Amino acid sequence: MLFLKPAATKHKFITGLSTAASTTPEATYVTLNNHEQPTTAKAGIAFPGNDWIAFPDGDQYLAKLGNPSPQLLNALAALRQRHLQAVANLLNAIEKGNVSLYLNKQFKCPTR
Repeated sequence: MLFLKPAATKHKFITGLSTAASTTPEATYVTLNNHEQPTTAKAGIAFPGNDWIAFPDGDQYLAKLGNPSPQLLNALAALRQRHLQAVANLLNAIEKGNVSLYLNKQFKCPTR
């Protein structure tokens, strides 16, 4: 998982990841700092529940949500599109050798 400059503070971001993983069945959050504290510098997090190759639209993941509202589905679809665009833009920046420019000037993380 790759995180690009979250809009939240580092502490709030780490706390949110740790809380999300600890309250999600089957999720794991591996802390790798020297004090075994949640960190983003060297961390791995997994929210199992969807085979993204077989179900690229997240059907298995969405089934775990039960009966989500249309608003939630729309928000998740919009988030997925923003994610796909951000990944495409980052890959483009990597190919062109412009990662620093991309991260410092072109990429903006949504605040909501």
